[in-house]
Amino acid sequence: MPIPEDITLVSGGVIAGLYPESVNSHLMLLVSMIGVLAGDSTMYWLGRIYGTKIFTFSAQCVKS
Repeated sequence: MPIPEDITLVSGGVIAGLYPESVNSHLMLLVSMIGVLAGDSTMYWLGRIYGTKIFTFSAQCVKS
């Protein structure tokens, strides 16, 4: 199950705020944006490829 990116972004912000001397904020921003884009793109493509198959399968299960 994917983790919503809101949790990880807020956690990263809290860590950067609590430990500003030991955390590179620019690197954290870059890594978090790459993670959000990769996660959203993955879920988009999975839905685009398998979405109709899942809806067709669930509709058949409901009819039975």
